Amino acid sequence: MLPEYFKIMDLDIERSYIEAVNTLNSKLLSLRGWHEQCSRLKYEGKMDLIIPMVNKFIHRSGLTDDEVDKLCMIHITGTKGKGSTSAFTESILRQHGHRTGLFTSPHLVEVRERIRINGRPLSKAKYCHYFWKVYNKLKETEEEDAPIEEGRAMPAYFAFNVVLSLHIFLNEGVDVAIMEVGIGGLTDSTNFIRNPVACAITSLGLEHTDDLGDTIESIAFQKSGIFKMHRPALSAPQSDSAMQVILKRAQDMQCPLYVVNPLSEEVLKEYKFSLSIAGDKQRHNAALAIELFHIWEEYQQKKERSSVTSETTVSDIPRVTCTELDDATIKGLSTCKWPGRAQVIKREAITYYIDGAHTKESMELCSSWFSETADQERASLGGKVVRVLIFFTAPERDPELLVYPLRNCDFDAAVFCPFIVSTVESQCRPDLQLKKLDPKVQIETIERNKLAWDKLVANTQRERNNLRLLKAGWPVEKILQTGAHKPRLSSSDGDSSEKSSVISASTAESDRSDLVSIASSDKMSVESSEDADGSDGSLSNTDLLPVGDMLNYVIEPSLILNANLLGEVDNMKTMIHDNNVALSKLSTSDISNSFNEQMSLIFPCIIEALHWAGQGRDETVRVLDPQALPHAIPSCLQDATHIQILTTGSLNFVGGVLDVLTSISGDVYS
Repeated sequence: MLPEYFKIMDLDIERSYIEAVNTLNSKLLSLRGWHEQCSRLKYEGKMDLIIPMVNKFIHRSGLTDDEVDKLCMIHITGTKGKGSTSAFTESILRQHGHRTGLFTSPHLVEVRERIRINGRPLSKAKYCHYFWKVYNKLKETEEEDAPIEEGRAMPAYFAFNVVLSLHIFLNEGVDVAIMEVGIGGLTDSTNFIRNPVACAITSLGLEHTDDLGDTIESIAFQKSGIFKMHRPALSAPQSDSAMQVILKRAQDMQCPLYVVNPLSEEVLKEYKFSLSIAGDKQRHNAALAIELFHIWEEYQQKKERSSVTSETTVSDIPRVTCTELDDATIKGLSTCKWPGRAQVIKREAITYYIDGAHTKESMELCSSWFSETADQERASLGGKVVRVLIFFTAPERDPELLVYPLRNCDFDAAVFCPFIVSTVESQCRPDLQLKKLDPKVQIETIERNKLAWDKLVANTQRERNNLRLLKAGWPVEKILQTGAHKPRLSSSDGDSSEKSSVISASTAESDRSDLVSIASSDKMSVESSEDADGSDGSLSNTDLLPVGDMLNYVIEPSLILNANLLGEVDNMKTMIHDNNVALSKLSTSDISNSFNEQMSLIFPCIIEALHWAGQGRDETVRVLDPQALPHAIPSCLQDATHIQILTTGSLNFVGGVLDVLTSISGDVYS
């Protein structure tokens, strides 16, 4: 039996906290283990047992239904932005004088971040008090060999934290608790809530398809599973097919349903403030949070809203637009802290850009945010500015899909490392050990991540050089007339039109305006295939041999054809009136100098990757022996006036980055 609170009061709190975290990591079913159990339950048709299972855990921990029902809870799910919406909602409510509880996942640095009171994680002493109280109570009634769905064994990691949060919220006397869903909604452990103040769905997209289904309709069905009888429900704007599913659920639950429009730029300008979480999509999340606060106010005043009816159509769903804001709401939106999401940390001669993007959509937003913000900073700086990407994504995700949006961010180097803070065990928090992968899987993952980046760089370089060739008068028609070459185009996710075309977004507008098009796309066919080594084959036309190595950089002419990029054939003929003149305009050095040769390197851990990227300038990033780093700083990166570092690819990964960067303050919320 582990110690009760009165027994640990005399012990070192730090030791007790570490023991609690190690118990969470080793004595409870991990997320991976829970996914395996869910697969079994799905196969056996027992998914409907998950919520009754959570209720049994709650009862075994010492709470009754009546006690749980005393909590006023707001329930939030979605694919993108559910955490940000939860944080905005909590901040607005707190600024209006309410004592708040907030449950979110995952944690970035310490597990106690998952359960916050008035915006702050519990102290380690308080966390240990509640942890051992709940853990020991559940341990006393455990039946080790019982199937987990029966609720008689110990709960899984996530479910335990859900139960723990209820004890904390009740004992800390919160006025309102905001609960963020873990995965999905319908069978998520947070869906024990019987009578929420309100429910909300943020923007939807395809995620966790093994658990939630592989269509937007199945995702919407799972997410709207948090709706409850007669309780108001909100949704960000969705596709018509998703909204149809959400509406059907609202009709079944006879609840009010509203679509909340994003907060407009005009409103932000009118009230002269900015959202504290960067990114254009945050205007959707902020609007949902504002309307959730309004519903909370009505709940306090016992006001009712009209439910949808069986005759309601998607076009009939009321739309809400937030135009009037009070001072407390503005303060809540402008001071909300939500680390690891579009976060900027500035140090002497270094700026860290940190974003836990891990889906295609969120990475596109990350790229847009980084490019805009970093470009503004670079424009304000004098001297040489160097950019470095530090990237990690989990083995179950497609790295090619995730790195593609970063192709135009002008990185001078890319660094890949596993989700290990340090190779020195004493530098690693136990809070982050649960998410460590098998060493072999770590190595395979970072090598796969690096390969995805290298392929992207190679393809992007070819696209840009192809445009330079056209602008300089490359005789494209001559190449087309050879007919001897069947080109292949590389596509990492099967979408050749998006990734391999010369008209991809990597093409600058200034390049597009100067170029002309070849319209007769029937002259050569294109075969799509996986291009593992990034090579483009060769052309047989001996007239082109003097150009030599330039061909290594050239994308297939048929891709230019398919791109339909540049205007009229006659313009091209006029431009290339003399092949010899055209060729003399261009040399191999012109091509090779048209882009920065980007290096990509692998490091064994986060702290070494950060130290190398920052060239040892940040005193918070301490390695035991800088001389033992696997790579030296190349001359092309030295003598930089400023270094811009983007870390992204996984929320858990950026948590490890923040662990290093906040090692002095010890608080990601400071």
